[in-house]
Amino acid sequence: MPDGQGTPLAGEKIYQEKCSNCHGPTADGVSGIYPALRGGIGSLTSRKPLRTIGSFWPYPESVLDYVRRAMPLDSPQSLSNDDLYAVVSYLFYINHIVSKDFVLDSKTIAGIEMPNRKGFIETGEGRERPTVAGTAGENRLMDCRSKAGGRK
Repeated sequence: MPDGQGTPLAGEKIYQEKCSNCHGPTADGVSGIYPALRGGIGSLTSRKPLRTIGSFWPYPESVLDYVRRAMPLDSPQSLSNDDLYAVVSYLFYINHIVSKDFVLDSKTIAGIEMPNRKGFIETGEGRERPTVAGTAGENRLMDCRSKAGGRK
């Protein structure tokens, strides 16, 4: 994680300057061209899932890394570390993940729990190793093969 820090208040200003042209002034996306960055929590199993920072991304570090490498679209990697932390903290704030006075930095990011943190793989808590979400490993695969008349 890079050095630096930022707050939602500072991030809102940066968002409006550098991000709102594509993602809209309220981060709701623009005409289906540029995605919404907020909302959608609980929608992933619906007929019209809304994949946003709040509903889809499982780890806060992944959000920070993506924004660091790829945004703003017209000038990737142009944000200073402080601006990066600020805009990402703002995105977490508008998704109700952090409070308005939260200070995001390389240490506090590890304490953030994303709403979809268990949506990709199980955490492995209480087990020796994690498994793919919704599976019980090879036994489930073997059971599927036997039900389908495949090899055992």
